[in-house]
Amino acid sequence: TVLVKEDLIFSNLLGFKKQFATIPAAETVRIDFSEATIVDHTCIVTINTLVEDYKDQGGTITIVGFDHHKQLSKDPTSTRIHKIA
Repeated sequence: TVLVKEDLIFSNLLGFKKQFATIPAAETVRIDFSEATIVDHTCIVTINTLVEDYKDQGGTITIVGFDHHKQLSKDPTSTRIHKIA
């Protein structure tokens, strides 16, 4: 499981991509965004691409934790902000 605990925005996306690149190919991976404060549009688009590329290499990825976030528009790649309890 990869747990994203902080903001994931364009300025720190490279670090996420580097961490993602260390995941061995053809594994079953779970990425948990439940503790992320904000995940911006650029990151959502990049995550979608990384997931598809990983699947093409024989891996399986499950994205969880966005049920704790508010999506800022109806666009599936829109920014998500953690809901205040």
